[in-house]
Amino acid sequence: MATIINKRQLHIRKPCTCHGCGEELLRGHRMLRVAGKVDGQIIAVRYCYDCEDWLERHDWINPLELEAGHIREKTWRMSWRELDRVEGGA
Repeated sequence: MATIINKRQLHIRKPCTCHGCGEELLRGHRMLRVAGKVDGQIIAVRYCYDCEDWLERHDWINPLELEAGHIREKTWRMSWRELDRVEGGA
């Protein structure tokens, strides 16, 4: 079970990788940082703007419990907006 301790927006100062899609982002981009406790360990993951948008639309999913690259793999490289239309039945 994962417990979220801290969730905040930040502008990155050095290149880093999005936990949701695996995309490498350069400094200055806005990211969501989620820190929490998973199985007794403190971890922190970062999500890009698109993955953050996807997580907000799927708010029942705990961002700490996703494996690295999970969002990109499960969307089959569709855009998040296309995926939401498919999931919504529209």
